[in-house]
Amino acid sequence: LLVFVTAYEEHAVKAFELDALDYILKPFTLARLLKTVEKARRYLRMEGPGDEPREARGRETVAHPPERRIPLYDGDRIVPTLPRHIFFVASEEGRITVHAVHGRYSAKATISELEERLVPHGFFRAHRSHLVNLNHVAEIIPWTGGSYKLVMSDRERSEIVVSRYNAKDLKAHFDL
Repeated sequence: LLVFVTAYEEHAVKAFELDALDYILKPFTLARLLKTVEKARRYLRMEGPGDEPREARGRETVAHPPERRIPLYDGDRIVPTLPRHIFFVASEEGRITVHAVHGRYSAKATISELEERLVPHGFFRAHRSHLVNLNHVAEIIPWTGGSYKLVMSDRERSEIVVSRYNAKDLKAHFDL
């Protein structure tokens, strides 16, 4: 795990390139430091469905390149997040909201830019306004007009309707 603690904002981009867990700007409070420590603890405990054992991590191959963290925003905080920790991405009125394991965040990228980065990690464009992580689909419910509704595995059990146009790709992925 890598955490940057610095007085210089300009190093944040480099932190993302190095897959840093967090980026703390000086001066910081004890509460801010403890928040990062708790984030590290949660990360170290994180093993969801499909995760490989901790001892196997770090042995990436050319066939399976390492996941690059996506910069997400919580106010003025930048939260680098692995794609596997993202449930889905929603776009509403030009604002991007990313629903992830540790909360909801905003993103500065467009949904199309996020799609380009996330599709190699099991994401699917359900609708023009939603990008979902297929590894976090809890249920698939047949919907009107030959489409489907996805129930996600987040705490809220969010429901996302798949467009009729994209339903055929969903069916192919899940062999429906």
